[in-house]
Amino acid sequence: MRVIGTISKLKRSAKGKLSQRVLDAFKVYLETGGVVKLQESPFEIVYPTRQRLDYLIDENGRKMAYLDSETGKWQKHIGEVSATRQGFGRFFDPVYLRHVINSAVDPSYREAVRVVNPPVHLIGDARYRRMMRMFVSSSDYRDRLKEARTSMLGRKRDSVTETAEKIVAFKKKTMNARVSRIRGERAIFEKRAQSLSVIRDYLSKRA
Repeated sequence: MRVIGTISKLKRSAKGKLSQRVLDAFKVYLETGGVVKLQESPFEIVYPTRQRLDYLIDENGRKMAYLDSETGKWQKHIGEVSATRQGFGRFFDPVYLRHVINSAVDPSYREAVRVVNPPVHLIGDARYRRMMRMFVSSSDYRDRLKEARTSMLGRKRDSVTETAEKIVAFKKKTMNARVSRIRGERAIFEKRAQSLSVIRDYLSKRA
């Protein structure tokens, strides 16, 4: 009995007895940590057995299901971040409605909005909602923000909204990168699942 760990050795031992499709499947299997045991005369693959392949296929399926759940989780987070920007529900939000009313009836409030540029469109985000609640309810708070914004240092800095947009963009970029990595991992497991099935079919026909 011989233990094979590379596709090149398997090809030499098989001497044309394996189709290209089966060889391709064994290549993936071997490259992802599998081993092959065979007898050379007559040529016969002893391991992996069909039972072992059944186990590997089930295990592979569980890993794919986990990665699918992780993808779904992070896509949900991305959707939540996007929703804070779109914020269609803000039209029914008491803080947003107060902002609209103040903007309509209070010139000093409109001036504070112009100078400070508060992140009204991110009112669905808890971090900025607290700020907006203070902004619409406290003239002292608005005056402090205006003073900070119009100071020599404040004029050189991003506005609150610009800073918030950068934070949101960074969050989305980070989460999208994570989703891409997970999908890359899943593609490997999916390819392995297909290869394991081809090998199992081959061994079933040989039995």
